[in-house]
Amino acid sequence: PLFVWVHILEPHNWATNGVAPPNRETRNQLYNRSLAASDSILSNVLAGFAHRSPDRAPLVIVTADHGEALGDHGQPFHSTDLYNSQLRVPLVIAGPGIQPTRLPEPVSLTGLTPTIVELAGFQAPANLDGRSLADVITGKRASTADTGTAFAAMIKDRSNPGGVAAFVRGRWKLIQSDAGLTELYDVIADPDEKANLAAQHPELVRELMVLLDAKLAAAKTSPFE
Repeated sequence: PLFVWVHILEPHNWATNGVAPPNRETRNQLYNRSLAASDSILSNVLAGFAHRSPDRAPLVIVTADHGEALGDHGQPFHSTDLYNSQLRVPLVIAGPGIQPTRLPEPVSLTGLTPTIVELAGFQAPANLDGRSLADVITGKRASTADTGTAFAAMIKDRSNPGGVAAFVRGRWKLIQSDAGLTELYDVIADPDEKANLAAQHPELVRELMVLLDAKLAAAKTSPFE
């Protein structure tokens, strides 16, 4: 078996000399140029498998570790907040047995490891932090916008202030900061996350907070214990 991981840096270096232009249109043009360069790199990688028959085509996954704000919520780059402009990333999976479709449910990148293991014909370890997506991307399970969960947290380091965590369930997204700010968004009706609905849905906030606290507690536990 062959496993290839390619880290494409072009979208990370979209701004000239690390300076974001003040004009939103110019920022978008520069970022789109970096995405076009990434497409070209990806096509060169996949060209090496063009001779294979369809049943022996590789499993191809294209994703990212973060997005880029490009001005959303007053931020030009990334590692500053957990709004969807920085948190939501592409996840494209193609290969034998996978029919082209668009899944509406939220999923987490922690699900990639068990997904790859299962699609490769093996059984993923039960203690992995993540749920396999193999059943839904092969059509064995239906997908709806009101199902699926994801968790994210900003961990303090040299480039990240930390202290913010988020939990997504279906259409609802909860963001909680150490400073005590609670935000709740309907990311389907309000994809730009402009209307904080926490005050209007206190019961839902409490329900999602329980799930978020469980994830935060699990994140503090060593996987080797």
